[in-house]
Amino acid sequence: MKKVFLEIITLLVVFAVITAGCAKNISEIDENVDEVQALDVTFTPCVQSKANLVGAELAPVLSNSDVDVTFTNEGVQIVYRDFEVSCDFSVVNVTHTFVNGFLNITQKDTPDEADCVCYTDVSYTIKGVSQNEVNVIFINGVQVYCYNENNGYEKDEFCLYNNVEDFYKTAPFINEYLSTLLENISDEQKLQALTGWLNSQPCVINANLEGAWTDKDCMIMCQPGRYGSIAIILDDNGKTRELTLSIFGEYSKPLLATNYSYLKPKEVRVALKTETTTIRNVFEFINLFNFRALNIYRAGAGRGYLSTMPESSLEDILEILNAKPYFSRVHGYFYEHVTIDVTMSNMENKDYQADWLKFMNDYNFFEGQTNWAWFMIDFEVPDGKEKEWIEKFNTYDPVIWATFNYGYQSMIIQ
Repeated sequence: MKKVFLEIITLLVVFAVITAGCAKNISEIDENVDEVQALDVTFTPCVQSKANLVGAELAPVLSNSDVDVTFTNEGVQIVYRDFEVSCDFSVVNVTHTFVNGFLNITQKDTPDEADCVCYTDVSYTIKGVSQNEVNVIFINGVQVYCYNENNGYEKDEFCLYNNVEDFYKTAPFINEYLSTLLENISDEQKLQALTGWLNSQPCVINANLEGAWTDKDCMIMCQPGRYGSIAIILDDNGKTRELTLSIFGEYSKPLLATNYSYLKPKEVRVALKTETTTIRNVFEFINLFNFRALNIYRAGAGRGYLSTMPESSLEDILEILNAKPYFSRVHGYFYEHVTIDVTMSNMENKDYQADWLKFMNDYNFFEGQTNWAWFMIDFEVPDGKEKEWIEKFNTYDPVIWATFNYGYQSMIIQ
């Protein structure tokens, strides 16, 4: 282990930093800079590895999983893993300022002239700084530590909403965190920092930045602005929940959490062939299992049910259907035939099944074009057994595919 002792060069750097959700508001920098003692820097031999770096292809960026911040009796100890340096480096210089609870650290390798890079673990202690004095710590422009004695809600309150139904309520915490990041770092670095912050929440099993892009990268036309996507796995009282968080910001405006998609707990969607399957066969398939059939509908081209009844009967038919307890959606129109498009709910109920078959017979209904169409069933399965039942459903002959069911939720606070 190579060890180098450096004297601190204390520089006063004026930052216009928004820290509304993370620390004291710093509207102006105190001219009296807190004096701190020298720090010792150690670093490991350079290696051609980036094993610990989250999003290795997006270097150089930080996340809380790469940086350990520990307060001791001497001061604050920093361990930064996989710091990218030039292959010809011989020393890591560390400088810092400490103003109004804002600790800004700069790490720089020297020399920096080679055309290749490698990675080293850097450790040091900044002496004379206690935990109750520090609100925010930045390293190379990215936040790695946040403490707010006035808003101690961050981890406790965030995890009150660690389920996919309520996760939208974390938007104020996420947006406040984003507002604390330095404006002069890239969106990619901001999203990496947010990913690290999410990973620091005790109810987050893992968060991973999937990408950062702009509307210029879209395959199809999309709203002008900057985009990001973070995959998150939550611990919901021992149950694993998966969601994908979407971030968006118009040009020259802040990044904000806008919406998320998620795997619906206890739901599996199954598609059945229509060329060889009728609604009667669908009911027979449902009756093989002791599960709720949350929704049934026909999808694809030529969907719906057709009747030989005259056009004048459409209004009466719709009135009858809207009175039935097992329809969550009814749509009807006339085009060559009386045509209805419906979504059925709770069709594990055999009385409902019999009623629908009787209705089809009484009003001369038959299934529409079966080519390029399929039946969709949303089953409710035991919590945590979704993947197991997807695999089982896919073994049945009439099944085209079975998969997770997805939900979508806005995070825009009105």
